[in-house]
Order: sequence, then C-alpha cells, then structure tokens
Amino acid sequence: EKLTKKTPQSMSWSRLLILSIIGLKIISADESSHEYDDGELITVWVNKVGPFNNPTETYPYFKSHVPFCNRAEHVGAQHHELHSSKFDGLGSLLEGNNLVQSGIPIKFRQNQDKQVDCIMKLDKSKAGALAQAIREKYWYQLYIDDLPVWGMVGEYLPLSKETSGHHHDNLQHVEDEQFDYDMLTGKHIDTYPHVFTHKSFSLSYNQNRVIEINLTSEDPILIRENTNEEQQISMTYSITWTENKEIEFRNRFDRYLDFQFFEHQIHWFALWNSFMLVIFLVGMVSMVVLRALKKDYERIQAEKEDDMHEYTEFSEETGWKKLHGDVFRKPDRLAVFAAIIGTGYQIYTGTLLVILLAIAGRAYDTRGTI
Repeated sequence: EKLTKKTPQSMSWSRLLILSIIGLKIISADESSHEYDDGELITVWVNKVGPFNNPTETYPYFKSHVPFCNRAEHVGAQHHELHSSKFDGLGSLLEGNNLVQSGIPIKFRQNQDKQVDCIMKLDKSKAGALAQAIREKYWYQLYIDDLPVWGMVGEYLPLSKETSGHHHDNLQHVEDEQFDYDMLTGKHIDTYPHVFTHKSFSLSYNQNRVIEINLTSEDPILIRENTNEEQQISMTYSITWTENKEIEFRNRFDRYLDFQFFEHQIHWFALWNSFMLVIFLVGMVSMVVLRALKKDYERIQAEKEDDMHEYTEFSEETGWKKLHGDVFRKPDRLAVFAAIIGTGYQIYTGTLLVILLAIAGRAYDTRGTI
C-alpha cells in the first residue's frame, strides 16, 4: 500500500483554509453582520447637522459652523485617528451622509453611568454661533449599528422656576426676540439659549442583535454669548440596555416606516384615472403612427415593384423619411456596437429589477447599499 505524500502546495492550501476558517470565526460578530458578543464595542457614527425647518440644508458634523467638541482632544489623541470616516456606499453618498466615528464607547449589553464625553470650550464667537444654531432649531444625526437616531442641539428655555412650568407645546418663539409667547395664557416668557449637555442612550437587544435605539437630550446649560470669558461645558453620556423579545431583527426598521400613514395616503382613484388617461393617449398616438407607417410601407413596396403609376398621389419624402434606407444599413464596428447595446440593456434590466425588488421590500442588505 502506497502512502500519499503531501506536497508543499497542498500544505499551503490547507494552511490557507485553516486561516480562513479562523478569520471567519473572528469576524462573525461585527457591524457588518449585525451580531455582537457581550461587551463587544459598537461604533457610534456622527453624520450631519442642520436646521429643523429646512431638512435639505445639512452640514458635516465636525465641519459645520456649530462648535461641537470632539473626544480626541479630551483623551489626548489625534483627530484623524479617533474620528476616522468611512465610505458607506453610493446610496449613502447620494443622501449626503458623512459618517465619522464619534469615539463614544458603547459596549453590547453593558450599561454605563454618566461619563464625560468631551469638554466644549466656547469663546464669544463660538457662543454666538451655537446660540444662532439653537435659535434655528438645529438637530444632529447619529448612526448606531446602521440605525439612525436624532437629537436636538439645544433649546430656548426660561431661567426662573416659576416660568419653567409652561408647557413647551404652548410656547411659540418670537424671531429676533428674547422671549416666547405662551399661546395658552397670552404671557411673554423670557427665554435664553440652552445647550443640551447630556446624551442618554437607551438601546434594546434581542439575543445578539441590536433592535432599537433611542436618544434623549438632557441637562440644558445656559450659553453666555455676551461675555468675553471662555465658557467650558462638560458634555456627558450614559447608556442603558433593555431586552426586547417582541421585535425581530428583520422588523427593526418598521418604526421608521409609518405603514399606516402611507397606506391612507394612496389615492387609488387618482392612480386609476391617470393610468386610463395614459392608455388612451398611447392608443391615439399609436393609431396615427401606424397609419403613417402603413402609407410609407406601401410606397416602399411600390418602388421595389416599379409600379409607381398607382402611387402618383404620394408627395416627395421629407425630413426623417429620407433616412429610411439607413435603418437596415450595417454600421461600422458592428461587434462593439452590439456589445454596447447588450451591456446597456443588461444594466437597464438589472436596475429595473433591483428597483422593483426594493419596492417590494425584499432587497434590503444594509443601509446605503442595494
């Protein structure tokens, strides 16, 4: 009986297979698979900021005129090392996303009491810019495990405890003035810009997956915009995890898609009316075009049969009809032309299929991609 001897090539393939299996085991729990082990770090991405009344006006988080503090300066690290960015697909880029690591350490299924994230240092110009952003109701957006969450930069609030009892829904801020109008009592309430200094993260999980994320902005601090002294404000965060077995991972985006709202907004009669109108117009245009083509076809047949005396009533060809002979003419570089046409139809068909699958809700892979 002959013993088979392993060649160096077979041994290298075996080692490569073992290393691949180990590598797959290592990366089995990460942001791309949306599966985490207990205590595993989850990246918090900051995205963009903008005014609430104009959602199309957005700015990158760390490159906006809003003077946000960064954690790299607080921990003594380089900005590009801690706050690195990533490219998250063409779809995300078209949406104007600019994802940058925030540096906030969130660990899977581990609660965290209030901790300092960074120190916001405000001089007179930065305090004025921050107050202006609060006056325009600026918001910011974060992404955690591909789930978006929004928070407000600050709010105009009264100072005294007597006036702070007015319900926020009844207060209407008067532009270019330092007071709110209480629509319920008719009183003017003096208010001042406050920045929210605490981010309270509330996350839910189901087994080893993140299901739901909520962000609450708390602890407003008054901004002193009319002083030359530098104001230092501690920005903090806290993390709370709760288990949620009712929501499955595939249904975690349902809360962002209000199906009942969109269901009642579909006007079926208007759609049917538009559809029938399009069919009618297409039929009318088709009848006119077919009638003209039939007449031209009869003339072409007459020319081939040298029987022009029966078609003397036809007028001379004009315009695009003079090119009918070039339609069936063999073009130059026929192979290249056919390859381009075939590739175009393939791209068109593939794009149409992806759009139809996305409409049906069956082609979700990850945010920003299709």
